[in-house]
Amino acid sequence: MVRVREITERLRPRLRTFLDQKGRELFDVTRGLLPDQETEAPPRFLPYYDNVPLAHDDRSRILAYEHRRLVGRPTVLVDGFAVGF
Repeated sequence: MVRVREITERLRPRLRTFLDQKGRELFDVTRGLLPDQETEAPPRFLPYYDNVPLAHDDRSRILAYEHRRLVGRPTVLVDGFAVGF
């Protein structure tokens, strides 16, 4: 079985890397466009059981701790953060 870490290491020369606020390494494609840091993310509607809140290891990046039990419900994101359920 091939592991994600093995694949990531194999692709590393072709990926752009960043560190998040907690020092974790993030990966992106090298030719991907990067918006200006002041650019806000557009509002998004996430349907029931959308992968975005379900798959995040650290949901605090998009969801306040007090709303953690609402994961799996339809969600509205504004500037990348959950503001409505």
